[in-house]
Amino acid sequence: MVSIVEDSIKVSGFKPLYQFFVKAKSLKQIFFLTFADSQSQEVMEYRLERVDYKPSKMKKPGLDDVSLTFIPAKKVNFDAVLEVGNQLRIEFFFEGFVNYFVVEVSFVASGEDGLSFSVKMPEQVLAKQRRRAARIDVVEESGIDMYINDKLVDLLNVSAGGAAALIPLANKEDLEIGKAIKNLRLNIDDFIAPLSAEVCHVRPHRDGDYLIVGLRFIFYGYTHEEQLMEMIRKRTDAVA
Repeated sequence: MVSIVEDSIKVSGFKPLYQFFVKAKSLKQIFFLTFADSQSQEVMEYRLERVDYKPSKMKKPGLDDVSLTFIPAKKVNFDAVLEVGNQLRIEFFFEGFVNYFVVEVSFVASGEDGLSFSVKMPEQVLAKQRRRAARIDVVEESGIDMYINDKLVDLLNVSAGGAAALIPLANKEDLEIGKAIKNLRLNIDDFIAPLSAEVCHVRPHRDGDYLIVGLRFIFYGYTHEEQLMEMIRKRTDAVA
């Protein structure tokens, strides 16, 4: 049975949003962005350095009056491409849920640790539901493949939000909970997306040479999750 659950609005409205980002700054909340090109993908951790509120005179406070400035949380060893006008999907983890918002870059600056940027306050912050979309069990010759560094991964199932994979026990040291796995590529029919993934859980497989690893996808393109969900809908509709 296909069950599509829409994301829920976590925070909206000028005052609650402003208070949310001020609190996020004080808590040193980590925000995740993914940069990618045809050769590689990188997940980068940012923190909120400034929340600037400059209200216009004789005007009700609005989102455009608040500027959020994000800086790298740690030094990075790659060159990210970030330009004014880019639309970004920024994710963070809070209270057991993946939360996110979409913003447009209004200012970019180069620093010692990498690129920092500023945006206007978003219209809302969303909490992604645990059951974002139907799950597809992956079988041989299904047309569903995932690669890590161009090496084929044995998939058990996949959804719009993540996947379960069989990973050789020899790779156990690289599978720390919360760690980002980079340079992934997911293929489903004519859908191809570069992405990264967070390791959510690890448990032994009945075959002692493998581990079952739960992965939460971190998408490069902010529309890729919606495209993947549509592909899964087509698959599940075809067998319904």
